[in-house]
Amino acid sequence: MERGTEEKIKNSLSNDIDVDLRDIIITLWNSKIFISAFVFIFAISSVFLSLSLTNIYKSDALLKIVEDNNKSSDIASNYGGLASLAGIDIGSGANSDRGDYAIKIIQSREFLKHLLKFDDVLPQLMAAQEFDTSKRETIFDPNIYDANKMIWVRAPSKNYKTVPTYLEVHEDYIGEYLTIEKDTKTGFISISVSHLSPDFAHYFLNLIISEANNIVRLKDLKSSKDSLDYLNNQLVVNKKSELKSAISKLIESQLNIQMLSNIRSEYLLEYLDKPFIPEKKYSPNRSLICIFGTFFGFILSSIIVLFRKYFYI
Repeated sequence: MERGTEEKIKNSLSNDIDVDLRDIIITLWNSKIFISAFVFIFAISSVFLSLSLTNIYKSDALLKIVEDNNKSSDIASNYGGLASLAGIDIGSGANSDRGDYAIKIIQSREFLKHLLKFDDVLPQLMAAQEFDTSKRETIFDPNIYDANKMIWVRAPSKNYKTVPTYLEVHEDYIGEYLTIEKDTKTGFISISVSHLSPDFAHYFLNLIISEANNIVRLKDLKSSKDSLDYLNNQLVVNKKSELKSAISKLIESQLNIQMLSNIRSEYLLEYLDKPFIPEKKYSPNRSLICIFGTFFGFILSSIIVLFRKYFYI
């Protein structure tokens, strides 16, 4: 194709684009009253929508995994066979594994089941409607929970009960209230709780961390006691000096576990930054909702005008 012909085609396409764009702008300008009314309706609606949304507050904390000083690589390599017979875990105890272990515990259904035994936790998670900032108290949905009589009155849907079970609550616990993640570089754990009550968000986050520490502490304490019973019995039964020495080392490690379990409250998770009572809401972002609502109204109204102009038959 000759060069002159190519330039003519390019110029023709450019003129068509200019004409089409000019025609679109003129069409939109001629429909400015319709577009303005449409945008106004969406702007007002987005304002009402943003005002109807309940404020959500978030309390967060930064944690680090407590180093597992109970485990010894020398004991593991030299006396691992005997330890396994006693049911004693003397593995490497890597902090990365303990971090994942802590997260899985906190996210588990059994852990939530334990948390729901504490007063007011279940109603706060499943029946909270709004927060009275002047009285600093949660207002519960009367159609779900009677706060005065402290009884559940909801009419449950199929497969659910009047009193929410921990399995039902777990869906909201993981998907709505709790956020937890581990920094792969530092190993630090970020954890937060979101709720319409800033006081409950702070309380519940403290409860999660303290009970995670307590559960692991009590578990290790019981395990060490059982191991000590076995080891002390083996110390009496066995006569060989080398075996007695190995058993004594294992007993020493288990006594160390018992000591730390009894004196250390931050047994698994240690605070780097403690939970706080939030003063400012975390969400919703009302100004952003209004901006997007207004912008969406403009886009939608423009599409309607252009559709009617070019495609409506």
